[in-house]
Amino acid sequence: MNEAIKLAIEKGGYKYPSKPVIDASQAVLVCNPLFWQALGKALGWGETIDTHQGDRYDEIWTETTWLYHAHQYFDFGLNWR
Repeated sequence: MNEAIKLAIEKGGYKYPSKPVIDASQAVLVCNPLFWQALGKALGWGETIDTHQGDRYDEIWTETTWLYHAHQYFDFGLNWR
Protein backbone atom coordinates (compact mmCIF):
# COMPACT_ATOMS: atom_id res chain seq x y z
CA MET A 1 0.00 0.00 0.00
CA ASN A 2 2.87 2.37 0.72
CA GLU A 3 4.07 2.04 -2.87
CA ALA A 4 0.56 2.70 -4.21
CA ILE A 5 0.29 5.86 -2.12
CA LYS A 6 3.71 7.02 -3.33
CA LEU A 7 2.76 6.39 -6.99
CA ALA A 8 -0.57 8.20 -6.65
CA ILE A 9 1.16 11.25 -5.20
CA GLU A 10 4.31 11.37 -7.34
CA LYS A 11 3.04 10.17 -10.73
CA GLY A 12 -0.73 10.47 -10.52
CA GLY A 13 -0.91 14.01 -9.18
CA TYR A 14 -2.86 13.13 -6.04
CA LYS A 15 -2.84 16.12 -3.69
CA TYR A 16 -2.67 14.88 -0.12
CA PRO A 17 -3.85 17.57 2.33
CA SER A 18 -0.56 17.40 4.23
CA LYS A 19 2.56 15.27 4.26
CA PRO A 20 1.22 11.70 4.11
CA VAL A 21 1.69 9.57 7.18
CA ILE A 22 1.60 5.88 6.36
CA ASP A 23 -0.47 4.47 9.21
CA ALA A 24 -4.12 4.65 10.23
CA SER A 25 -4.60 7.58 7.85
CA GLN A 26 -4.44 5.00 5.04
CA ALA A 27 -8.05 4.13 5.86
CA VAL A 28 -9.11 7.68 5.06
CA LEU A 29 -6.90 7.78 1.98
CA VAL A 30 -8.25 4.63 0.33
CA CYS A 31 -11.83 5.89 0.79
CA ASN A 32 -11.05 8.94 -1.32
CA PRO A 33 -12.01 8.54 -5.01
CA LEU A 34 -9.32 11.08 -5.98
CA PHE A 35 -6.68 8.70 -4.58
CA TRP A 36 -7.90 5.85 -6.80
CA GLN A 37 -8.12 8.12 -9.85
CA ALA A 38 -4.54 9.34 -9.29
CA LEU A 39 -3.30 5.77 -8.77
CA GLY A 40 -4.97 4.75 -12.02
CA LYS A 41 -3.28 7.64 -13.81
CA ALA A 42 0.11 6.68 -12.34
CA LEU A 43 -0.31 3.04 -13.36
CA GLY A 44 -1.72 3.80 -16.80
CA TRP A 45 -5.16 2.29 -16.26
CA GLY A 46 -7.58 2.96 -19.09
CA GLU A 47 -10.92 4.69 -18.60
CA THR A 48 -13.08 1.57 -18.51
CA ILE A 49 -12.78 -2.17 -18.06
CA ASP A 50 -15.12 -5.00 -19.13
CA THR A 51 -16.01 -7.29 -16.24
CA HIS A 52 -18.35 -10.13 -15.34
CA GLN A 53 -20.66 -9.73 -12.39
CA GLY A 54 -20.86 -12.69 -10.02
CA ASP A 55 -21.69 -15.95 -11.78
CA ARG A 56 -23.20 -14.20 -14.79
CA TYR A 57 -20.48 -14.92 -17.35
CA ASP A 58 -22.92 -14.35 -20.18
CA GLU A 59 -23.22 -10.66 -19.25
CA ILE A 60 -20.35 -8.22 -19.64
CA TRP A 61 -20.46 -4.97 -17.70
CA THR A 62 -18.36 -1.94 -18.50
CA GLU A 63 -17.08 -0.30 -15.35
CA THR A 64 -14.87 2.69 -14.58
CA THR A 65 -11.37 1.25 -14.11
CA TRP A 66 -10.39 3.06 -10.93
CA LEU A 67 -13.70 2.13 -9.35
CA TYR A 68 -13.23 -1.51 -10.34
CA HIS A 69 -9.81 -1.62 -8.68
CA ALA A 70 -11.11 0.13 -5.57
CA HIS A 71 -13.87 -2.48 -5.29
CA GLN A 72 -11.31 -5.26 -5.72
CA TYR A 73 -9.20 -3.78 -2.94
CA PHE A 74 -12.13 -3.56 -0.53
CA ASP A 75 -13.48 -7.00 -1.48
CA PHE A 76 -10.08 -8.53 -0.79
CA GLY A 77 -9.79 -6.75 2.55
CA LEU A 78 -13.27 -7.75 3.66
CA ASN A 79 -12.88 -11.38 2.59
CA TRP A 80 -9.30 -11.92 3.69
CA ARG A 81 -8.85 -14.33 6.56
